[in-house]
Amino acid sequence: MSWYCTLPYRSLSSEPLGHYALCCESTPSLHHCNDMTLSQFKNSDYMKAVQRGFKLDDPLSVPEIKEACYQCKLKEDQGTVSKRQRELKKPDERYKDFIELKLIGNICNYACLMCHPISSSKIAEEEGLNYPKYFNHSDEWYDDFKEVSKDYTYFKFSGGEPFMSPTTKKIINILIDSGRSNEITLQFNTNGSASKAVIQRLLDNFMWVDMCLSIDAWGKRNELIRKHSSWEFTEDRIWDYITLLHTNKNFSISMHPCISILNIGYMHEFKQFVNKYSFLPLYFSVSNTLAYPSYYNAAYLPYDIKQKYLDDNYDFLNSKRCFNSRGTLGILESDNVNLDHFREGINKIPNYKEWYPEFVKYA
Repeated sequence: MSWYCTLPYRSLSSEPLGHYALCCESTPSLHHCNDMTLSQFKNSDYMKAVQRGFKLDDPLSVPEIKEACYQCKLKEDQGTVSKRQRELKKPDERYKDFIELKLIGNICNYACLMCHPISSSKIAEEEGLNYPKYFNHSDEWYDDFKEVSKDYTYFKFSGGEPFMSPTTKKIINILIDSGRSNEITLQFNTNGSASKAVIQRLLDNFMWVDMCLSIDAWGKRNELIRKHSSWEFTEDRIWDYITLLHTNKNFSISMHPCISILNIGYMHEFKQFVNKYSFLPLYFSVSNTLAYPSYYNAAYLPYDIKQKYLDDNYDFLNSKRCFNSRGTLGILESDNVNLDHFREGINKIPNYKEWYPEFVKYA
């Protein structure tokens, strides 16, 4: 099997508009949570076709796989590491099987430059789009979830901002009421909006809580990238979470910037903070490399800028404190260049001359 993926055999996923999917990065299926329960999707003809397809010599010959897995194929062709490749290397059996809940909706308090209205209600509002911010699932859906969830001990939440969604709260309460929350690990992809008290409640009820903190730059540059955010607020939250790391043994934080032209050259600015707390379960990962929109895809940066960024960031990206850096280093070492995409991206960045003087000669 030349292009195998484990995810269709061990996980259930979805996207913020409610469609089920093979994983968080795949093109979603046409099956929707309003029309189908999780167990129905798990046993659907779509999933059976995908699972059969990945056992073939050429899985990409299967239409469902070719469409769903386009982003992984693109990333691999660009020299970075795809989600498919990362999952194949994961050794931890605790996280073998999981449910990935993006169907909590797109409700979010930020409008990040590289994001999309499907994943941000703020962007949807600004663009005049009427997407559901969250879903009021049917009693049948929740009854099914209670049964399906018994087969899993690992649940991932992302959106949108999961801590703003009432759907998240309802699912969390179901897991607590199940009587087995002390066996369950929760993971949240979050921008850090949740209060210390909210996180402490989870820590008091679940075996483990892993917070994947979406911070794209250290300092005011983060405000530029994550529109409507405040660095002062974000930094206050970081210190709150650090306090929780000190006082709770079932808590971990991994900082996950979304790697794009907006920040790939500035990862070294996290170095001092990351090194300072090396004694805590605080991790820094650059595995999340942006493929779309193409104008922010770092693979298309001019070669001389890639070289500058590689010189500035190599030591940190190649250090023991920076995880999953092979894909990001692969981008900076590659000769993929698309000046049309890059110039389109430059002109979408507010005040780019101030924040990215290295871009000026290409504008």
